[in-house]
Amino acid sequence: MELKVPNGEDVRALVALWPAFSSYALSFIYIGVY
Repeated sequence: MELKVPNGEDVRALVALWPAFSSYALSFIYIGVY
């Protein structure tokens, strides 16, 4: 998995990265549960 720096400087640039960020966060949550 790779998180890239957003191209813009506003919130819309971060919203575009939401699917990658959420999968990254969920993987850490699952590892933490186990």
